[in-house]
Amino acid sequence: APDSFGALTMLALDSWQHLTKGIERGKKMYLDHDCGRGRTLLVSHDDKGYSAWCFRCSDGGHIHHAPPTLAELLAAQAAESAAIAQVVHTPDLPTPMVVDMGQWPAEAALWLLKAGIGAVERKKLRAYYCPPLNRVVLPVYEGDEVVYWQARSCDPKRKPKYINPLVDKRRVIPRFGSGPVVLTEDILSAFKVGLVAQGWSLLGTSLGPRMQHDLLSLNAPVLVWLDSDTAGTKASGKIIVELRRMGVPCNRIVTDKDPKLLPRQEIHHEIVKAYSGCR
Repeated sequence: APDSFGALTMLALDSWQHLTKGIERGKKMYLDHDCGRGRTLLVSHDDKGYSAWCFRCSDGGHIHHAPPTLAELLAAQAAESAAIAQVVHTPDLPTPMVVDMGQWPAEAALWLLKAGIGAVERKKLRAYYCPPLNRVVLPVYEGDEVVYWQARSCDPKRKPKYINPLVDKRRVIPRFGSGPVVLTEDILSAFKVGLVAQGWSLLGTSLGPRMQHDLLSLNAPVLVWLDSDTAGTKASGKIIVELRRMGVPCNRIVTDKDPKLLPRQEIHHEIVKAYSGCR
């Protein structure tokens, strides 16, 4: 009966609700449960609220956070805008840096995990989460020097999607890996390509003067792998024309998904196939 079901639900909640105190957001703990001895109750705290599950008695449930008030939303927005204004005038990396993906908001960690970027790859990428910006930061290094960074929002409703320092990005080339050079639009795609070849990010869809100079200096074929949408298709065609005018052998890779969303084996296959067709 509905009344009995409701009573059982309340009883289950009472058995663990008091254990949520002191568990910070993004953390989880194994705790004792009143069904017996031993830490068999897992209690987690994330952006949505608390959840619990006992591996012995199958007790548990969820406690959702109350939605933020309008005043709280406006205050958070103002704090984020102030944090952005403080960091965009320099290529120095925003702080604080949270490197443990287990302490990131779920949507931030999911953005990298969907691209096949786990803890090992994150360390190579040197990505981190910056709480004041509420974004994942992708640093760009030349040697040991930070020359650029990009902070990406993982909430589709948050604008702007990307935050960048106000420096001349035409002088910046994020490069990862070794082997055949593949030009991509974004940093994460360049990194993913760099796991099997050499990924260079255009930070957009056009060749800057430094990019042109360095591609000419390569004296080797170049592959262009931009998004398959209308803008990416148009930009790819323009870059191919530019490269051939410069005398650089090149070819285009076209896939339904961005390279960052493809498995490494498929990335390798597409590169080998396109490289053999360079002209």
